[in-house]
Amino acid sequence: MHKTRRILLMALLTLVSAIATTLTAAAPANAYSDGAWRWVSFNSGTCSSLYGFDYTVRSSGNYCIVDGVSYEKDPGGVALYATFTPNPCCNTSKAFRVEWHPNGEHLKICDTAGDGDTIYAKLAYKSYNWYYESLLGTSSGNCKDGNYSYIDGTEIYVNLYDNSSQSDFMAGFYNLRA
Repeated sequence: MHKTRRILLMALLTLVSAIATTLTAAAPANAYSDGAWRWVSFNSGTCSSLYGFDYTVRSSGNYCIVDGVSYEKDPGGVALYATFTPNPCCNTSKAFRVEWHPNGEHLKICDTAGDGDTIYAKLAYKSYNWYYESLLGTSSGNCKDGNYSYIDGTEIYVNLYDNSSQSDFMAGFYNLRA
């Protein structure tokens, strides 16, 4: 009888955990006031989309491909590809691109507009408690690649800001994995 209760309790806890994960999906926490984010997070081992379905993810050999960007496959990882377009009604060019690559633990942010504006990314990871990495910022027309080292499966959050003081929040992407 106790074994049956224990199995039912474990099944219930697993279901509650799955629902909580779905409800806190990797999503932009806030949209920049004069633009739009397009994004997808995906299982980097199977190349299957998990959240945000603005881009198609396809598998090609040892890589997942999104919008022409290659991600080396990493079973258990959750990757991110996101772009920001200012004033999407009248402008289709991408101003910023953000990528999380689980294989090798790379966070890449790019200023694709070359307009002199800078985007800053702050990465957080969970290992018993939350820890924060240093701020990573782009310069006009360039990309920055932050290289980190995490245990496979580590939960990753990426917050984006329009200034180095982190007072102008643009978006947050959650439930990513190393």
